[in-house]
Formats: sequence, C-alpha cells, structure tokens
Amino acid sequence: MTITPAIPSQSTDLSMPTMPGATGIANLESWVNALGHANKIASFMARSNFVPTPLRMKGKNNYKTPEELTMDVTAIIMAGASVGYDPFQAVQQMFIVHGSPAMYARSMVALVKSHGHKVDQVSASPDAVTVRARHRDDAEWHEFTWTYQRAERAGYTSNPKYKTNPQEMLYAKAATEACRRMFPEVLSGISPYSVEETELEDMGEKPEPAPVKTTKITRKPKVKAAESLARPASEPAPAAEPEPVADTETGEVQEPQPEPEPEPVDYAAEVEARYGNADALRELYNMASADGQDREILDLIATAGREAKQ
Repeated sequence: MTITPAIPSQSTDLSMPTMPGATGIANLESWVNALGHANKIASFMARSNFVPTPLRMKGKNNYKTPEELTMDVTAIIMAGASVGYDPFQAVQQMFIVHGSPAMYARSMVALVKSHGHKVDQVSASPDAVTVRARHRDDAEWHEFTWTYQRAERAGYTSNPKYKTNPQEMLYAKAATEACRRMFPEVLSGISPYSVEETELEDMGEKPEPAPVKTTKITRKPKVKAAESLARPASEPAPAAEPEPVADTETGEVQEPQPEPEPEPVDYAAEVEARYGNADALRELYNMASADGQDREILDLIATAGREAKQ
C-alpha cells in the first residue's frame, strides 16, 4: 500500500476556532465551540464515501453504527486540527488505534517537514533503508537504519509485504523511528507508533509468534444472537444433551456424566502472568476481543503489549 501524505494546512476556510496549543487548554469555550463545528462536519462526512474503510470498521467484518462513526470522525477532526490538519486531511491521514490518534509513517514525515525540520532518505535497498533527520535550528544530522535482519529479529518479516516490497516496509520503520525520537514536540498527542506498527492485522504486519508456555484457558461458549433473542430473559440457556454411549464389549448403555462448568477468565491476572511477552499479550487481546470484553480490559492488555514491545 502506497500512502501519499498531504501537507497540513496552515489555515482553513472552515469556521473552526483556533485550537489550543501543546502548552494546554487556553480557552475551554473555544474547545466546546470547535467540538460543535467538528461534530457537524463529522455527521456529514460519516454519510459520505470519503471516510476510509479502516476508520469505518469495528473489529473484523463488522462496521460501526452511524453514531459510532460520527463520534470517531469528530475525535479525528479535533486531533487533526491540533496539528494543523483540515477535516478532510485528518480523516485521510489519521486513524484511532487503541484509543489514540495515529498516522502513517509518510504522514509523520510530512507533518515534521511542515514545521521546518528535515527528514531525508539517505539510502534504500531491499536489504536496508537509512533515514536521516535534523532540527531546523541544528546543523547536526542523525541517522536511523532498519535492515531486513533487524526486522526479522523483531519478528516482522512474517508480513508478506516484506517479501513483495521490503524497501517500503523498511522505510516505514526507519522514518517512524526518526520522527518519534527527534520530533516528539511535533507529534504531541499523536500515538508514538505509526499505523504500520500498531494496525498489524489491517496492514498485514503480524510478527511471528515465539513459542511460549501459557496456561490453557477455557471460555464459556457464546449463545448465538438469534437464539438469544428468541429465548425469554428469565429462561436459562438449554444445556446440550450428551449422547448415551454403549460399551463396545457388553453393549450396555452408559449414561454420560455432565461436563463441569468452565471457569471464567480473569483477564487482569492473565495480563500479569504474560507481562513482558508481546506475543502472548497479543493472543490474550484477541481472546478478550472475541469474548466481548469491555474497553477497559482491552486497553489494559493493549497498554501492556505496547510496553512489552519497547
């Protein structure tokens, strides 16, 4: 996937108040007014085809409701305005990842350059990409290199794009590292990771799982939605009737014993048990998401996963 970043606008024709800077909220009333304007724009955009598909998705093969999409687009517009994006640039360049606004590596570079800083590609090949960066008031350059071997050691080369377009993937790594380490003031409020690093499933970039010893967890089976709606709330879910088993030698029918009820998963305890193991935490996150856990549990696991990768 090739992303062409847009240079953030320095001014906008939209009637949105000037957003407070990184020094803090200078005027709460301006935020309230800006939120109202952003919500009106988001309501229009949510009904159009302009919003990218990843922003419309809520998990795998599941779309957000119009209300959910409007809320997320509103948040994206507000976050984009704080770094100089107009609403249309914001929804094209930014995404919500684990509750934080994030952007692609090339969008980070464009944003940094719009502040007068320098980010250049020094060399590039399928084996290694080097990016250099320097502050606008400094003469010293700093170089950041990502090699295929480094990506392989980090477990990223299971992504098929490292086979079809390794140079583009290595550039994303090197550019993100340069922007993250050199210009944190520009990326204030933006996730410290690029979309390529955090949206692993959407981008196809899924690190190879390392063999880990984990405790086997049994989850309660979910009831199908149609059955749940058809059954009265007071009626308990019917237990599956086990089939009688006949002894192969005597032919005597043996009544099967019911299986014990599975224990519920203590996700907080599992986070502690898997802390520091990014692959095990990713597995736990997918399990919790499939189990319908609330956002607090998912954010707890995601935070631990990010800390494990640092």
